[in-house]
Amino acid sequence: MRNTLLSFLSVLGFIQIGFGQHNLSGNLSYENEAIPYAQLLISPIQASTVADFEGKFEFTNLPKGSYTLKIIALGYKPIQMAISIPYKSPELSITMEKDVFGLEEVTVTANRNETSRRNSPIPINVMSSAKLEQLSANSIADGIKFSPGLRIENNCQNCGFSQVRINGLPGAYSQILIDGKATFSALNSIYGLEQIPTDMVKRIEIIKGGGSALYGSNAIAGTINLITKQPVSNSASVKTESSLIGTKSWEQVVAGNASIVSKDLKQGVTVFANYRNRNPYDHNTDGYTELPKLNNLGMGAKAFQKIGKQGILHLEIHSLEEYRRGGDQINKAPNEANIAEELKSSVYGGSISVDLINRNQKNKTSIYSGLQSTEMDNYYGAGQDAKGFGKTTDLSTISGIQFINESNNKISGKGEFLTGIEYRTDNMMDEKPGYNLKINQELKTIGIYTQYNWQLTGNWIVNAGIRADWYNLNNASNVSPRLNLLYNPSSDITLRAGYSRGFRIPQVFSEDVHVELVGGEIQAIQLAQNLDTEISDSYTASADWDKDWSSGVIEVIVEGFFTKIHNPFILEERNDNGTFSILEKRNGSGAQILGTNLDFKISDQKYYALQAGYTFLQSEYDAPLQWSSETENDQLITEFLRTPNAYGNLILDVYAIKNGTITLTSIHTGSMLVPHFSGYIENDVLKKTEEFLEINLKISYDFKLKKSKKLTTYCGVKNILNSYQSDFDQGQFRDASFVYGPMTPRTYFAGIKWSWNK
Repeated sequence: MRNTLLSFLSVLGFIQIGFGQHNLSGNLSYENEAIPYAQLLISPIQASTVADFEGKFEFTNLPKGSYTLKIIALGYKPIQMAISIPYKSPELSITMEKDVFGLEEVTVTANRNETSRRNSPIPINVMSSAKLEQLSANSIADGIKFSPGLRIENNCQNCGFSQVRINGLPGAYSQILIDGKATFSALNSIYGLEQIPTDMVKRIEIIKGGGSALYGSNAIAGTINLITKQPVSNSASVKTESSLIGTKSWEQVVAGNASIVSKDLKQGVTVFANYRNRNPYDHNTDGYTELPKLNNLGMGAKAFQKIGKQGILHLEIHSLEEYRRGGDQINKAPNEANIAEELKSSVYGGSISVDLINRNQKNKTSIYSGLQSTEMDNYYGAGQDAKGFGKTTDLSTISGIQFINESNNKISGKGEFLTGIEYRTDNMMDEKPGYNLKINQELKTIGIYTQYNWQLTGNWIVNAGIRADWYNLNNASNVSPRLNLLYNPSSDITLRAGYSRGFRIPQVFSEDVHVELVGGEIQAIQLAQNLDTEISDSYTASADWDKDWSSGVIEVIVEGFFTKIHNPFILEERNDNGTFSILEKRNGSGAQILGTNLDFKISDQKYYALQAGYTFLQSEYDAPLQWSSETENDQLITEFLRTPNAYGNLILDVYAIKNGTITLTSIHTGSMLVPHFSGYIENDVLKKTEEFLEINLKISYDFKLKKSKKLTTYCGVKNILNSYQSDFDQGQFRDASFVYGPMTPRTYFAGIKWSWNK
């Protein structure tokens, strides 16, 4: 009996050893310095943890077996390694490699699934939250102007209406996404990039060129995907920044965020808040603003809940409240001013999604839904006109389901099949009763897309996709294909080539509801009765050379692009209706954009990091256009207005002392044609602007406090050379759209930030 009992206990011990739970601990470092807050995941059991402030991590209760350990840390190359549990040594020590420019960073926009930048057949630029902070960017617009091929411009002295141009095309040609979802409506693109605070965003992914094959209408120039912050550890931060614009006007920003995550990392939530207040700025002291008064408050949250071992639920909500007022006599009611543009907007949005992954990690199903609601009370008027009040509302929704299957075999190579369907609505109403203007637009779109990403055995990757959209406007449909190739002739060189088709539905866009004041008179935009869908064919080719050496990294990218636009939307002046002038949006005969983007990056990974981008382009219409009703036939133009043939940017970070950084940035804007309409001047003229060179300087220093706390102080000067427009119109009869060049004059700023990460 005793021997039987001992034998039974021995068997139990063997079972416990073979099938019991085990722990795995270790540390992460780079050149003997700890790497904090890295994310670690063991697949396929989906066990996860986060490294602490000292780079230490621990997994508990792991079953015996063979797995894959994935490690992701901001600024370092991702690691994927095979491990066996129980591990052969009590502690795992891992040394990571620097990835200063994010060449190995995992992105999601190019393929609607996780793909490293290096292995993506579609070129993609990424701007991290750390880079946005280093640039002292308080809004998305402040940051993305330093991305190659992009340019931000101000289009109105009164309200500060700005837009982003990608490869020379205006803002309405770009699709803006939030977490990959097109809830950012055509209306919100007019002020939205200024309203969204950087504290909301983890990173920004930017694709230049047609993206309609995956994301539908408007993705002709490119796609800007705002990836919101997700909680990964218990943390908090708060900052305040003050700026003095042109030695005349103050701007104040107060922002903060906090995250909390459960010990088992199965639930988490992050919240943010951002307040911004800017006094109006009058550059030429004529009593009329060049920059409007601005007051906005943004708040939001993002949470996750793991569902079993293979699923996760995401929830995101945000609200943006803004008041802006430009013109003269800012402290009076708008209808008591000589010129006034006043907007009070409220934006509420959010999304919910569920990701389900099968146990072998080969299949992933995503179900998602999102919406964004906008209400805007506005006034556009001159001469104390009581008729200038109006209201604009917009509700955009999106719902869809997406399926991904991954395969891998020795004969055909690695493949990824993706397909999905989504339903989008956009209901917008714009009313200006005093001028008898009303727009009531209800847009419904169904899109079905499919794509296959094929990594051949060897150095080739082929990506082919197609999307079909059906929309109720004109009862029309559109098919958007794309094909992209990647070839690696060596480990240092990546060649890419691609074709994509894009389209724009003949709908009302943000600039169409913006009423301009030209010469003291109202100027509005209306759509032509027979406005047809705008179609584009885009071609790109690029060569990417990057080289790591013992103490640094260098990357050079040369990219050529050509876009042919069929039935482009153009504006032509109609007769004055007696109350205001009308610009009618019609289809033109065609247009084309041809250009080159150059991107250069170099860093020794210790003392400096330099990145610079420059764009050369030519953009023209197939047939001459009449830009003004006053022009004669010999003054017709084919060149795109407000589009320089050359522009670029530069970012230089110098790590002069430990915990300190000097950041020098620059933006060059080449000469361009800008229309200048009569009112302040006698006749309409076409202005050939001068070139501008904007140079900015920032100095920051981190004070290490107790263990996981940090205090950052910084100060600097934006537009040191005060490179700013000098010929603004003056007074009540000015052309408010005659504005070009850098967004702000010389500006001094200083700030302080406290942060904690457990």
